[in-house]
Amino acid sequence: MTFKKVEAIVLTEDDIRSLVSFPEALSIAEELLANQGSGAVDMPPKVALDLKRFGLESYCNSMPAYLHYKKLLGIKFGGGFSDNVRTGQLPYMVQTLILANPVTGEPYALMSATYLTILKTGTETAVSAKFLAKQDGALKVCVIGVGDQGQGNALAWAALDAQGARKVSEIGLVDLDTGKAEQFAKVLERSYKGKIQVSGSIEKSVADRDVIVTTTTAVKPIVKKEWVKPQGVYFASLGSNPELDPQIVLSADKLVADNWVQNEHRGEFRELIATGKITRRNLYAELPEIVAGKQPGRVDPKENIVGSLIGLGSIDIATAWQAYLAAKERGIGQKVRLM
Repeated sequence: MTFKKVEAIVLTEDDIRSLVSFPEALSIAEELLANQGSGAVDMPPKVALDLKRFGLESYCNSMPAYLHYKKLLGIKFGGGFSDNVRTGQLPYMVQTLILANPVTGEPYALMSATYLTILKTGTETAVSAKFLAKQDGALKVCVIGVGDQGQGNALAWAALDAQGARKVSEIGLVDLDTGKAEQFAKVLERSYKGKIQVSGSIEKSVADRDVIVTTTTAVKPIVKKEWVKPQGVYFASLGSNPELDPQIVLSADKLVADNWVQNEHRGEFRELIATGKITRRNLYAELPEIVAGKQPGRVDPKENIVGSLIGLGSIDIATAWQAYLAAKERGIGQKVRLM
């Protein structure tokens, strides 16, 4: 049997960086979250593959999703590879994404998804803060961990401020490598006009913050309860392991997850779930429900809210679609015949 010719576009990491901006990605993420919360997205929990038992310091995740509101099927595959940190030849996170026609299955595009992940992580956090951070006045934000994901977060906060969606008066950058943080601060200055503070001390940096974002590879909590304001803080934890003092989580007025099932196995709530200290009954809502308006976000300026945001592959796929459309319009990418 002879089938029709099927071509897909291959997009490189540099292509993606030229095709989607942080302001665009912010709008895409909020639209996706609202649609997911309304039932227009089917996204099973990510499938995790941990290779440590084979002696490899690597993990991979598989993240499929169908976006009914865009009639789009996609899957992202990739993870963290510690050898890349040692060799310096590749970033720690290496990811690939495929977009496809949900009716025929034919692929539209194959692309690097490492920068897409940076866009997703940053914009998901910034969008969540529109609903969960304090609602009056400018925000003082602290980003702990200034690797790729932390940098993406800071750039997303800058975009949020530039759009006028929320005023962000200060962005604190905290990293053990203050030289790296200072170097990135110069990049951030290009898109953010507020105050930027660089520090190597978490304790000193979180004391007066309205929003505290942790995006680290820490294996034990790094933010103590006695260091932060007693009321009105939004904590966004993005790491694979708990980064906050357990008392911050257990005493919070609201606990929010981007996806509860994913959080049972990874992220800020994992150990507290495993020990029975919190259950799904303690969860206030999932983030898509809040963005869709099914549950209110912050209702009291005194609330302390903890969000465990370990990432939704559906956001990557929605952002990738924008990259694909822009690539077609601008003639970017390499066409490859698959069938």
